Amino acid sequence: MVKLNLPTRPWVPQWLGIVTMFIVIFPITLLNGAYTGSMIEDITMAYYSASVGMAVAYPIVPKIRAIATSKTLLLTDLLLQVFFSLICAQTGSMDVIMGCCFFMGFLKGFV
Repeated sequence: MVKLNLPTRPWVPQWLGIVTMFIVIFPITLLNGAYTGSMIEDITMAYYSASVGMAVAYPIVPKIRAIATSKTLLLTDLLLQVFFSLICAQTGSMDVIMGCCFFMGFLKGFV
C-alpha cells in the first residue's frame, strides 16, 4: 500500500487517518452560508459568490501552502467557516450573506 502524506501523527494507522480526514473534510465541503429549499435570485447569487471565492483562492493556494502547515490551514479554515456560518445564521441582510459566502468559498479553496 502506498504511504500517503496525511497531516496526522506518525503513530496513527493510515486507515484511521484517512477516515478521520474524511470525517473532518466532508462537513466543510457541504458548509455554505445560504441554506434554503427554494432557489430565489438572492440565494442563487450567494451560491455564485461562493464559487467566485473558490476561483479567487486557487492562484493563492500554493503560496499559502508553502508558508503554513496542513494542520494549521485545516484548523484555521474550519474555525473561520464556522464563524462565517454563525454570521449567516444571525443576519437577515443578503449583502452580508453574500459576503460571507464569498469568504467561505475562498476558504474552501484551501481544503
